Amino acid sequence: MKMLKFAPIIASIFSLGACSIAMSYANGDNEERQGANLVTLARILQLPLARGVSGIRTVSEELHRLHGKPAIKVPGGVAIEDGLILADGYRLNLVIEYEDAGVLSISVDEGRCFPLEEAARLTGARPTGAVGYPYAEGPDYDTRSAVKNGVEVALGRFAPAEKCLTEIRLVDVAKAGKFAEENGIDLPVKAPKEVRP
Repeated sequence: MKMLKFAPIIASIFSLGACSIAMSYANGDNEERQGANLVTLARILQLPLARGVSGIRTVSEELHRLHGKPAIKVPGGVAIEDGLILADGYRLNLVIEYEDAGVLSISVDEGRCFPLEEAARLTGARPTGAVGYPYAEGPDYDTRSAVKNGVEVALGRFAPAEKCLTEIRLVDVAKAGKFAEENGIDLPVKAPKEVRP
């Protein structure tokens, strides 16, 4: 898994932003209780922007319930690395929660392509330019970002020929900013101004 081997590189996460994920149950309403059975890629993309940090917590909880097993420990957080099939048939290869940094990082399988343009349309995400990941550097990495209700939803694809969404980052902007400041992490110039501390 190309994302897992770079899990310790928290600084690269902030290229797209960061988010807070708590494992507690957010609202307890019936819709959210049943949400694990209704998890779709569109829901993952839209719920955090609609509900803010509680939307991110809901997405996290639903993914963990869908997985049904304990997540494994990785540097800085926990991971679901054996894949998840969502209600709409899309597959997530890897989900990593960087708890202290406030990042929920999701790798989307390209086997069934979810177009990056569709993800951008659903979220209102706009291009932010290339991001310097160790495994996806250079101007061809397409990154989009939407910020609303204290949350950033960052989207990306790895190569110029690709049209599929390959990566999602859900970001609690306040927690990410605090983590960056406390740890002396400089956010890249390309990070949207709304997510800079």
